[in-house]
Amino acid sequence: MLPEPYTEQDTAPAFPGMSLHDFMERTAVYEHTPVAFPPRLRRAAWLGMGFTLITVSIILLIPVLGTGMRALYFPFMLGALNHFLESYLHWLVASVWIRYVDGALLGSALVLLLLTRNLRQGRLEQQWLAFIQALAGCLNLLLLMSIVLLILPNILLWIISILTVLILVAAFFGVFSPSPRRAS
Repeated sequence: MLPEPYTEQDTAPAFPGMSLHDFMERTAVYEHTPVAFPPRLRRAAWLGMGFTLITVSIILLIPVLGTGMRALYFPFMLGALNHFLESYLHWLVASVWIRYVDGALLGSALVLLLLTRNLRQGRLEQQWLAFIQALAGCLNLLLLMSIVLLILPNILLWIISILTVLILVAAFFGVFSPSPRRAS
């Protein structure tokens, strides 16, 4: 028996035993399903979170270590560089923006790690947040490397001066003089 045109065809389910409403309830929107994090993104996000944590720790320790920092300064040179280093460290400690941004980064990192089960799988928005964590970690690394680059000339001058003094003392006591040969 053929169905009546335009009546039974409209009401008959497309799949036996399943209506369109049941079918739509069982489907998934693939844009919202979690996918595995790419290994490079996971590694970059972990490094970014680590650099952010290290930067926050160092910024919190700068006021404690600031008085001992002057003992590292080479006494005869680099006055302008040392003044710039002190100004930079003061700016790092006093900057409200750095504290707010790093605090927000640490908070979002904690939420990201909890929601994605240690960056195993997540939605597209969470992967973008991991990318932002990686970029912010690179910027925090630049903040730390500038401190190291400003301290490095002082350390190099101290090493050169100590080695020069050691060589002069060794030359004075004859450490480098040739030993007398025995005649056989």
